[in-house]
Amino acid sequence: MSMFKDAVHQTDRLKERTRKLETAWRRAEDGAEQVELAAVELQSLGLPLNEVVDSGEKILQQARERGTIDRVL
Repeated sequence: MSMFKDAVHQTDRLKERTRKLETAWRRAEDGAEQVELAAVELQSLGLPLNEVVDSGEKILQQARERGTIDRVL
């Protein structure tokens, strides 16, 4: 392959990786926003956020121990 074709190929691969990273970043931002909204909603309902988080951690740990974590997530 010529140097030019090799450079074009590498550029295309980098563009694809960049698109994937941008998509992942947007999903992470969306997820963070959803977490913030859920926290506000829980607080507005008068639920203690730390207890809700602790309960969630326990549920995830139990699912890991049972090997059913994929169904929980």
